[in-house]
Amino acid sequence: ACSSVLLLNCSSNNAISVECFSNQINPDTKIDAIQKALGLVPLERLIDTAFIAHGFDDVGKAYAAEARLFFEALGIKVETGEYYEPGNVPDKVKARIENCDMFVAIVTPQDDHTWITQETMFADSKGKQPIVMVDNSVDYKAGMLGDKEYIPFTAGNLSAGFTKILQGWNKLRGTT
Repeated sequence: ACSSVLLLNCSSNNAISVECFSNQINPDTKIDAIQKALGLVPLERLIDTAFIAHGFDDVGKAYAAEARLFFEALGIKVETGEYYEPGNVPDKVKARIENCDMFVAIVTPQDDHTWITQETMFADSKGKQPIVMVDNSVDYKAGMLGDKEYIPFTAGNLSAGFTKILQGWNKLRGTT
């Protein structure tokens, strides 16, 4: 029995559509593989949603609110794991991360960064190319993501990293 199907259709105007009939197929991953195999360069990838991982203390919430305003000014809808939904918390967060085009983690001085690190690793495993912002006062241990570049910022000055976020956003969109 076939549990997943990927269809490629070529139309008369030389467009290719990709249809996935399974929740086990990540269309972005398949499209990226097809582009690489054919040596294609995308004109521009639409990024209109972002997941922001952050601490739920007052500092983390304040930075997330600031980042939300920044992204919404760009026309990007923001999701977090903060809003209540009945059911299993990890499943809720994973679904929200998977449904977003971009992943941003904000690491602040809190006792435990386990959730942020796990969410970042999950996003990376789904091909989201995480953007991680780290408060300079934090001894952040990225674990398996240790060699990934991150954006440092000084406490109270998250917006200083917004130019770097725009650079990352443009890279993800394929416009740089």
